[in-house]
Amino acid sequence: MRALLRERGFAALWLAQLITRIGDSIHEIALIWIVYEVTGDPRLVTLVALASFTPGVLLSIPAGVVVDRVNRKYLLVATEAIRGVVTLSIPIVGDGPYLVPVVIAVALIAGTMETFFGPAQQAMIPRLVPQADLDAANSLNNLTLSTSRLFYALGGVIVGVGGSFLAFYINAGTFLLSALVLLAVPATAGVTERGTDEASPPLLAEAREGIEFVRASPALLSVIAMGVFVDFAFVPLVVVLPIFAALVVGGGSVTYGFLLGSYFAGTLVGNLLIGPVREVVDARRGAVMVSATVFTGSSLALAAWLPTVVSFPLAAACAGMALAGGANPFLNVPLTTYIQATVPDEQRGKVLSVMRLGITGAAPIGIALAGPLVEAFGPVAVLLGMAAIVVAAGASGLATPLIRIGSVRTPE
Repeated sequence: MRALLRERGFAALWLAQLITRIGDSIHEIALIWIVYEVTGDPRLVTLVALASFTPGVLLSIPAGVVVDRVNRKYLLVATEAIRGVVTLSIPIVGDGPYLVPVVIAVALIAGTMETFFGPAQQAMIPRLVPQADLDAANSLNNLTLSTSRLFYALGGVIVGVGGSFLAFYINAGTFLLSALVLLAVPATAGVTERGTDEASPPLLAEAREGIEFVRASPALLSVIAMGVFVDFAFVPLVVVLPIFAALVVGGGSVTYGFLLGSYFAGTLVGNLLIGPVREVVDARRGAVMVSATVFTGSSLALAAWLPTVVSFPLAAACAGMALAGGANPFLNVPLTTYIQATVPDEQRGKVLSVMRLGITGAAPIGIALAGPLVEAFGPVAVLLGMAAIVVAAGASGLATPLIRIGSVRTPE
């Protein structure tokens, strides 16, 4: 991984991602908390959450077209700068009558910028590192994302000690700093292989082109479908896990923190383990993704069931969550690398956006179903159902071209 960070362009992209993900962790805590603190209305809290999700559902496909048309470097710089500036509007407005509308508007704009930022950032990586290093680069990115989750706790401390407005000043600063760091990325890496001067078809036609590209490749379609189903099953954890912690494990917010922390600790270890075995990951890419998905679902089932039959429920649940987290990078890293390595540069943004649409579109459905299902069947049954969906998604790969995917490296 040290060799990767010697690549100046990739190092700048990675550092910008680290800075912005730390900002995101503070942003998400402060955004929700300030609305609840001011209004005490859970419906408005839900509205803010939906405002963050909605752009990903409505704009993913058009965003993919834009990512493949413009210089990706400048798109990344612009999205970060815009997020920084609009975030500043919250502490500037203060806690007056316009606060809630401004927070909702900021959530919409920030969600829109993330819809462009994510695919552009992932689509640029193959232009900055050799193809043989894509797994290592994606593992480092996943490691960074997992590490940044630890800053949720920092976000809570900042809000608790200094107030939500201080958190927004810090958050705006991280976005603007990220924009400055991105200026170090070579501009040539942001230009797609077809170039910016080549005539482009109408936006809708190009959007359909990305969807048709995915449909025409059974292996690519099966890879994206597996990722979408796994995310659909895992997103409701934010609803189910606190209830599971209280009713089954026996504890409050600290117990919930241990469970969530165990999962992210597992992802950290998993990302570190990919490096030493990357030759195996590359040679048996499809089999690794299938195995990792089945293992992730099985570990989640273990985390749900084992605490009900042992005298050390917290340790048992944390062990299961850590195992699930440890397996997850062995799906996400090979999956991302496969898309980056096999999809032509001029289609990459659109294909990544198709996957993002599937994930962001499925997330609200999973969250909406989780509450009523927990109320009807209890948290253990719902977690076991989520685990079954993940295992089924992995096992289905045995019947698709996904299982036959091997190395994606170009022979030297």
